[in-house]
Amino acid sequence: MHCGVFAGGVCSVLFFASMTVSQAAIALTWSGGNGSPLSVTLNDPVTFVVGTAATQEGFDMVGVGNLGLGYSSATGLAYSVNGGSNLFIINTISSSGNSAGDVSANDTYFFGDFANLVPGDVVTLNAGTLTTALPFAAAPPSNSSVEMFVFDTVGINIGGGTAVPEASTALLGGLGLLGLLRRRRRA
Repeated sequence: MHCGVFAGGVCSVLFFASMTVSQAAIALTWSGGNGSPLSVTLNDPVTFVVGTAATQEGFDMVGVGNLGLGYSSATGLAYSVNGGSNLFIINTISSSGNSAGDVSANDTYFFGDFANLVPGDVVTLNAGTLTTALPFAAAPPSNSSVEMFVFDTVGINIGGGTAVPEASTALLGGLGLLGLLRRRRRA
């Protein structure tokens, strides 16, 4: 993309904004298994903007696979709605094994205590680790980056997830853009 001197600043700002707002893959780190509890770590917070009202929701990890977990008790992740308190602890994890709405047979999802969501609500799933209470016989899945969405009681996607970069990542990106602007002015 080519931009003039003034437009270059605008292009840089638009590029930086797209880095922080666009749909992004969510980094997951898996551990445990092989006869011990299974853990999945979300490395960064994830935000979801709700498009459809729902009273019971879940968080879908697209394409992780059917892990055969069933409705296993799990603890460790919290989320908030519209910046409210983190009282909603995620306490179960499952694998669909079948499809329903936008949830496919190759997805894994988790859910727990939920709020009544309305269009426009912003749900923030905090970075952290979710660990099953029961042992998981197989090896854990490979670490990966996946898409995530919030779904309603019939598996319909009511809000896509966007990774929220850590403050240090955003700061480094901003400093890099400032360096490019400064270099461009000298030329």
